[in-house]
Amino acid sequence: MCQKVTVAKLVGLDAMLISTGQITGSPDVDRSCRTKVATKVDDARKMLNNWSSGVHRVVFYGEYVDDVINIGKLLNLSVAFEG
Repeated sequence: MCQKVTVAKLVGLDAMLISTGQITGSPDVDRSCRTKVATKVDDARKMLNNWSSGVHRVVFYGEYVDDVINIGKLLNLSVAFEG
């Protein structure tokens, strides 16, 4: 079974990008972060077309979209889905 994740990225001081998916693996490549995960998303084309702000993201194990949105509201951040 694949692990569900919620992924977030703070962009500047006023916005947060979020997405969800399932971890499918851990690529062994010499680029970006030391720890990497490959994820399966509902709409890969949409994720690719909306991708921005580099590669660094925070991964939360589990489905926490509502919680991340609430944190964004508390911090007065605009929250947008990447995928």
